Amino acid sequence: MTRCRPATINRDLSRLRRMFSLAVEWELLEESPMAGIRFLRENNARTRYLTLEESNRLIASCTSLRVRAIVTVALHSGMRLGEILNLHWSDLDSTAGVILVRDSKNGQRHVPMDATLTSLFRAYPRHHDSDLVFCNGAGGHLVDIRTGFKNACQRAGILGLHFHDLRHTAGSLFVMAGGDLYILKEILGHKSINMTQRYAHLSPAYKAKATDHLNNLWHTAKPEISAQERLPEPSSVTPVSQATYEDTPYRLNPVTTRV
Repeated sequence: MTRCRPATINRDLSRLRRMFSLAVEWELLEESPMAGIRFLRENNARTRYLTLEESNRLIASCTSLRVRAIVTVALHSGMRLGEILNLHWSDLDSTAGVILVRDSKNGQRHVPMDATLTSLFRAYPRHHDSDLVFCNGAGGHLVDIRTGFKNACQRAGILGLHFHDLRHTAGSLFVMAGGDLYILKEILGHKSINMTQRYAHLSPAYKAKATDHLNNLWHTAKPEISAQERLPEPSSVTPVSQATYEDTPYRLNPVTTRV
């Protein structure tokens, strides 16, 4: 028996709840048997992302022009698969260099187009009877590219990769290139900066390299010490002279008062 993940079970429960809610709305049931049922807790903290070498290898392994273009858009923009498949040519502003994402989880947003995406969209063939950028042969919506993506991963020798990991890769590479977290938050369309931090982790090798730079900085830095900060020279007082000094009583000069 195959074990299902909590996310899979929750999606099935969500569909059932919707069905029973419609039955109540259509007066086929008095109440929904799904009322009060709690969903399972999901662990979405997936940390899989590709290196630049793996990303280029994956793109080169896409034999289908359409799959290769979709994978490239995901890696260079961080857009979700559903957002990419819903792109229209009217959403692309090559003059401003931005992509308008209309159908997003958290409202509309603008995603910048780099030189790679600008060249890709200019060269990509356009369907004569559809405004969709990525459509099927009839000009309608693509349902999925699961088979083409899976085959490309196998040819590239990349295992355990989900398409959503390409979005994670785009966020990680953005931060490793020195990008700002709050700008990345707007690009990815997150409601909270906490979600962006999940995508902004850095690779261990990059962290080690940054630590090496910090070590070199401390080793090469020789700050100048001012005269006020210099330590006093060692005193010439010996234990014998110190004892003699401490045993000598203080002598007060008599005070002369004028009348």
